[in-house]
Amino acid sequence: MCNWKPVTGYEGYYEVSDTGLVRSLDRDVLKSNGVVQHRYGRIKTQTINRDGYAVVKLSKDGIDKRCPVHVLVAREFVDGWFDD
Repeated sequence: MCNWKPVTGYEGYYEVSDTGLVRSLDRDVLKSNGVVQHRYGRIKTQTINRDGYAVVKLSKDGIDKRCPVHVLVAREFVDGWFDD
């Protein structure tokens, strides 16, 4: 069984598990045409970057960011983790 914690800076949008999974959460999104669309949460697809690390794309307020999964896990589950 996985333990899930919110991703710092993306609370209410994404969660990360202690096993290295990242999931989006159910939420309503206001589209540019004024329509509210319900988005269902799902496990995010991970890709491998050129350095060999698994990364996921996180989006918030129209800004996309690729984040290494091991950094997300360490930030939430390792005591004393500091992220510059």
